[in-house]
Parts: sequence; C-alpha cells; structure tokens
Amino acid sequence: MTESHYDVIIVGAGLAGCTAALLYARRGLHVALVEKKRDPSDYKKICTHYLQPKTIPLLKSLGLYDEVMEAGATFSQIVLKTPWGDVPAPRYGSDTHGLNIRRELLDPIFHKAAMAESGVDWWGGYSVSALLWDGDRVHGIQIRSDQGENREFSAPLVIGADGRDSTVAKMAGIASRFFSNERFSYYQYFRNLEPAPDNETQVWVLDGGGSYVTAFPNDDLTLVSCYVPERYFHQWRSDVESHYRAFVARAPEGPNLDRAVPASRIRGMRKAPTIRRTPSAPGLALLGDSALALDPLVGIGCTWAMESAFMLVKATAKAPTDATSRTTNRGLDRALRQYRWRHRLYFGLQSALFIPLSKARPYGRTLKWVLRMSRRADQPDRI
Repeated sequence: MTESHYDVIIVGAGLAGCTAALLYARRGLHVALVEKKRDPSDYKKICTHYLQPKTIPLLKSLGLYDEVMEAGATFSQIVLKTPWGDVPAPRYGSDTHGLNIRRELLDPIFHKAAMAESGVDWWGGYSVSALLWDGDRVHGIQIRSDQGENREFSAPLVIGADGRDSTVAKMAGIASRFFSNERFSYYQYFRNLEPAPDNETQVWVLDGGGSYVTAFPNDDLTLVSCYVPERYFHQWRSDVESHYRAFVARAPEGPNLDRAVPASRIRGMRKAPTIRRTPSAPGLALLGDSALALDPLVGIGCTWAMESAFMLVKATAKAPTDATSRTTNRGLDRALRQYRWRHRLYFGLQSALFIPLSKARPYGRTLKWVLRMSRRADQPDRI
C-alpha cells in the first residue's frame, strides 16, 4: 500500500472542499483533495443554484468571481411572493442581489482551480475505505480507487466535505441529529420562460406556507420547482407531469409553462431532512453539508459551504502541522474547538429559523406579521 504524508487531507471536492483546499494551499500547506468521481467536469445534480449576496466577496477573495461571471452567472434577488405581499430577501451590506448559476457550470470552475493550485494534489476516482487513528484522534485515511488501487495518507487534520451522507462522519462516529422534512420536491428546467422583472428569483408561498413553487433563472434556462407536503407523494407518483404542471399553475402570476420549452426531464427529491453534526473532533473537521445539511428550499447551501471553509481555514491555518508534536496537537485541537464554537453560533442559530419551515405547516401569526412588515412598500395584502 502506497503511503504519503500531507498537512491537510480533504475528502470531497464540492464547493466546500475545493474552497478549503485553495485557502490552505495559498497559506503554504500541502493538501490532498480526495474525490470519488474521476471526471473533474462532474457536478452536483440537485441544487437550486443560488449564491447568496454574501458569496460574491468570497468568490472575489478566491479569484474566481470573473470566471464565474463569464461562465454565465446572472445577478438575481430572491423575492417571496406571499399572500401578504412581495417580500425581498434581507439586504447584505449595500446589496440584495446574489448570483444564479447552474452547478454544471460552477463546479468545474472550482475543480479546475483546485487542480491547478500549487500545493494541492487531486486524487480523483478514490473513495475513503477507512480512517486511521492514533488513540482517539484521526490522523489519516485509507482510500481505494475505482480501479482497485489502495493508498494510505496521514495528516494532522482530516476534513470531511463529502456531503449530507458523509462517509467520513460515519466512520468517525460523529453523531447525527435529524430534523424531518415533511415535503418532497420535483423540478424541471425550461427554455424561453418569460423572465421576472430584474431577473428575480421568485418563491411563491402557497397554502399559507405549507407549499411552494420556485423559479430560479439561470443563463438561458430557468429551474422551476414544486415543494409539496409529503402526504401527497403517492398521489403524485401516479402522474408526476400532470400534477407538477397543475401545481405550478397555482402560483399567482407564476411561470407559464405552456409557453416554455422543457430542457430536462422532471426530477424529484424525497426525504431530505435537516442534518446537524458536531463540526469537529480531535484531528477532524466537517464542512458544508457534512456538518449541516438543510432543506434545499432555503437556497443557502452553496453559500454556507464556502463560508464554513473560510471559517475553518481562518481558525486552523496558523496551527503548526508537525504531526509528531503533542504541542502541535494541542494547538490544533484548540483551533478546532474554536471552529466548532463559531460554527454552532453562526450556522446553528440561522438553521434554527429554517427547521420549522420544513414541517409543511401554515405560517404562524408571528411570521405572518413579520412578512407583512417586510413587504415592499407598494404591496397591499393579497388576502
């Protein structure tokens, strides 16, 4: 078995993993980036594709903003279309506009940047087969290629950035806390769909907050999704297309699918609970969906993936990386505890606001009042 030593090992080359790899390498660390998919043009298939406004400075910091814009990203602001009026997304600094870009275009940009970065070794086509332990701390991984080759890597810090079903988290015995998502979703891409004013990303709140229709404009395609209470799932399965189109038609002044051209088949997603995990342990950290995976409806996963990577690197990059030093381990563990505390404070508090929205229940009085107070000035109540 071939053995290698690194400063940092990252499992998963999504937005979180690639962001962390770039940041660590630019601080002079030697990084192994392990990705089970061999083809760097591969991408995450199920995603709303929305990058929150606070993602823009992160992209600029990585030096990827211009390339993302050239690939077809479009400025867009999320607007909730509620029975109580239109409510724009909260302002971030001086701007409320984020970016829409399909993952088919976005992910290869991050892969290419990580592969080209000095200090990053790309290991495509490899899956983690085991974690290596030194007492109660992780100090490396065993990996196996899709062609049967085995390797062993050691490092003071191993990072799981391998998604909501994180293999690294499971192997490390990190407890997962699940919060049910009582909606399923179906989505489809369309061409020639009439865009909203100012290229808005629109989210229609139906059934008092129990159901949703969304339209995310991306270059020449628009992603139209339905989020439907779980109790209707088997009814939908009898004729998905008819139910999908009828549901979209319920959105007031919503997408007119009769005038649009389908650009994909209808795809579905069921059982996507919110998952919380402890984001660090001795020698180990979790990023992105591996640490906290949300209901896709909220459209914040891409941004949180990148933010968590910046947060982790800021906390740990200055920690010494000599794995033989007990002092080093103490310093790194302090940094990981700091990351855990910051992660829970920043992401945990926000996620607590989103979890109740996954219950497919009508909004309560307080939330209705907040929406009424937040609606655009020219928007009267619709009910």
